[in-house]
Amino acid sequence: MEEVNAIVANPAETATVVCSGVHVFQANVGHTDETLTLQELVNELPDTIAKQNQPGTSHGCSGDRILDLLRRVHLDMDDLHRYAFIDYDRKYTRNLIATDNETYTLLLLCWSPGRASPIHDHPCDGCWMRVIHGQVCECRYKEVEQQEQQQSANKNSDSSSSHCCEARTTHGDDLPLECTHSETYQQGQVAFINDFLGYHKISNPSSELAVTLHLYCPPFDECRVWLDQNEHSCRTKVHYDSANGNLLLH
Repeated sequence: MEEVNAIVANPAETATVVCSGVHVFQANVGHTDETLTLQELVNELPDTIAKQNQPGTSHGCSGDRILDLLRRVHLDMDDLHRYAFIDYDRKYTRNLIATDNETYTLLLLCWSPGRASPIHDHPCDGCWMRVIHGQVCECRYKEVEQQEQQQSANKNSDSSSSHCCEARTTHGDDLPLECTHSETYQQGQVAFINDFLGYHKISNPSSELAVTLHLYCPPFDECRVWLDQNEHSCRTKVHYDSANGNLLLH
């Protein structure tokens, strides 16, 4: 595993905030009086998350305080160098920047070229993401409802409807998934997802390294993953490849 030495957000870049796959507004994220350093971002997260969780506040759209915070952060070489570890033999690395073990976890993910995460859920209020370097593609999924499954089965099978219903009387993670939306995010774009919007997988479709900043609120120890959208999910423990700039042994 090696350090990445050239991951810097362009000071003059434009950030596009994405709400449920729709671009809703753009804002300059150049280094102005309103921009934040990475340390200032970490310092402001607990209070911002508390305000964001007040009743009547929407996640993932214009007015989302957390998205605005991520949009304002100014990232330079000194901020990222100590956290950016990449192992090209792996799909991606998960590098812990900061957590209070109660309200948030902030990670830097480094994506190997042409690789992807499995489909997964977010057992928390949601995941906020900003592309720091390169580009990533997000595919969103939803569970195929039993009624939809039964209608499909009736068209392709002579089995009775009662048999079809019985076959799908299982836990939610037994339902197959279907892709509902796909979007590619470029450097500087910010996006949000939670389980209400769907599950997703992230991939790096390019031949270059991609780096993303992820915020999870609150932290979680495990999540559901699907290795195939038509197969059962399984629960897996989350892990970090580095923490606070130090490589971890597994």
